[in-house]
Amino acid sequence: MVYVDFDNDGQLELLTLSPFHGDTVSIYQLQADHYVKVWEAKEKYPFLHAIDQAVIRNKGYAFIGNREGERALMAVSFDFGTGSYKTDILDHGAGPANVMYFQDRANTDGYLFASNRESDEVAVYKLNAEE
Repeated sequence: MVYVDFDNDGQLELLTLSPFHGDTVSIYQLQADHYVKVWEAKEKYPFLHAIDQAVIRNKGYAFIGNREGERALMAVSFDFGTGSYKTDILDHGAGPANVMYFQDRANTDGYLFASNRESDEVAVYKLNAEE
């Protein structure tokens, strides 16, 4: 799980992968004194494994990956135009086991590192979030 302020309301939402090594991506929002599920991905992603989060140009993202089926690397974010959460496929076929976001403080470039178990590689993705 990761905490991210997806919708820029000043409160951290909770993104979970469930059950352990499961297929369901959900987002919970703090309401009063407990978290309530506000979104669940329609798609199922077997053997969810990789997870990290980042704020890129003032927008919250969660990066997740699964190791079966499409074996995708995905970015989850809030679409301010539609007022809902969305999942974008960044890559597929590699089966990320771990993922980590890194931002070079010398410039605004961000990089996503993925250790792709199913393709036996480490991949580096240069990210350029929309302004």
